[in-house]
Amino acid sequence: MTLGGLVIPMVLAGVMGAESPAGTAVVVESPQRRWMVTLDPSVYVSTGHLEESGPGASVPPPAYLGVTLERTFTGPLDVNVSAGAALSLGWMLGATVRYAGPSPSKMMRVSVGAGPAFVTSAMFGSGAFAQADAAIEVRFPRGAALVFGPRFAYALTNAGTPGCGVDTCNASMRRGDLIITLRSGVGFTF
Repeated sequence: MTLGGLVIPMVLAGVMGAESPAGTAVVVESPQRRWMVTLDPSVYVSTGHLEESGPGASVPPPAYLGVTLERTFTGPLDVNVSAGAALSLGWMLGATVRYAGPSPSKMMRVSVGAGPAFVTSAMFGSGAFAQADAAIEVRFPRGAALVFGPRFAYALTNAGTPGCGVDTCNASMRRGDLIITLRSGVGFTF
């Protein structure tokens, strides 16, 4: 047999999943799915005076709905960006650089991340946060994905005017206020 007589059947066998003429299997791996997008319905707890309080204030439930886009760059390093709205806090934007530890299984990863976050609200203006989170990601072979984990955002700036009347207080933000989000996401990889 000539070299061309071996190479072409081996390539065809690898593409079709058959054994090569020499009796060794040719494995063709599918490309790694480096991108993940998830829809993140979540709940949160905020500390400080981030919400108006008192008999005249209607406090919506602590619900958050966001979208997260994540990209794996090399090995265990990922970057993600997220944007969403919290009913009583306003718009929330953030980004993290992530480190994924050794995978407990082919489908599951545990990662931690840190980065900046911003909240803009009609009640107290805008504020900057430092955020950190941990996540369990489940990436199914056909592309579906699930994400669960807590996220902590620590206020770096002051915003709004803290004012209290007889039995009401205006929303404001002070350095050190926290927003703790319990993230749950569903999406897909590509």
